[in-house]
Amino acid sequence: MSDVVTALETALQHQELKIDQVESSYLLPKPSEVMESDHGKAARPVDIEEYGSEGGGLLVVTIHEGNDLEGKHPFVILRVGHDIRRTTTMKNNQNPVWKETFKFTLEKPTKAILHLVVCSDSWSKKAVLGDVDVIVADVVKEKQMNNIYNIGNGRIHVELQWESSTFRLKRKPKLLQFMSSVYNLAVS
Repeated sequence: MSDVVTALETALQHQELKIDQVESSYLLPKPSEVMESDHGKAARPVDIEEYGSEGGGLLVVTIHEGNDLEGKHPFVILRVGHDIRRTTTMKNNQNPVWKETFKFTLEKPTKAILHLVVCSDSWSKKAVLGDVDVIVADVVKEKQMNNIYNIGNGRIHVELQWESSTFRLKRKPKLLQFMSSVYNLAVS
């Protein structure tokens, strides 16, 4: 259990550093806007209405598989805000097939980032093999994405889907959200 908490704390610290770097490197959009870029061209503000995400919804993330991962016992930690999930650990497998689906309820998807951390479990320590950040606004815009992300020398196959909600979402208090995340990590 303490190894899981240590890996979680490391992932959270790493995510907070990345968020700080992003916030200091870019001008953040106004709450009613989101930035859109045309592959290498300057970003331009776009009204959220173009994305069809005036309200919240459900981010559905499916971790399909990994290929050529350096670790011996890989698993993936998923984080959106304070909500943290984790795949099962695949023992002795550098090409794991997870096919695990996770759902995140989001009130403000255009501000959210999905952080994926691929880790390896061993007797002596847990190692971070690599990580990737996915801007949820891109998923909202596309409605569905099926991507392969490079992680170190390997890669993971991730499917992302956005389901808009027409009703007002109830948000869990942060403490309850954190406790749910710890429980999710402990039982996997």
